[in-house]
Amino acid sequence: MTETNVMKVFIDRCTVNLLVGVRDHEKTKPQRVIVTVEAEAPLVKPFRDTANADLTAVVDYSPLRDFIVQKLPQKGCIPLLETVAQHIVDFCLSSDPRIQKVRVRLEKPDIYPDCESAGVALTVTRPGDIEP
Repeated sequence: MTETNVMKVFIDRCTVNLLVGVRDHEKTKPQRVIVTVEAEAPLVKPFRDTANADLTAVVDYSPLRDFIVQKLPQKGCIPLLETVAQHIVDFCLSSDPRIQKVRVRLEKPDIYPDCESAGVALTVTRPGDIEP
């Protein structure tokens, strides 16, 4: 997908407490994880009608936010941030067939005293759109 005619929907720096990690203390005490997600979908038409409130015409970011703050904490302890990121990607791709690319960035802001944060970033393109 080219950068033109693309709708990008995002959740920026949403903080959620998760049981995530491989160390003993990470398995028993939730820690802050900062979640940033960007989902791309084709922009099929311009949005010029100021009275249009049809959420089916757009990618709604509310279900994504709800997944992050409500469903992820219910998954229990997840050893790897990469797995958390993949769960977010899978949610995005399964929730709206228009989404073609998802970028997820996860940060643990409290993991090291000498770092602002440590984490992972994952970018996934819907399988049908991967070039050989």
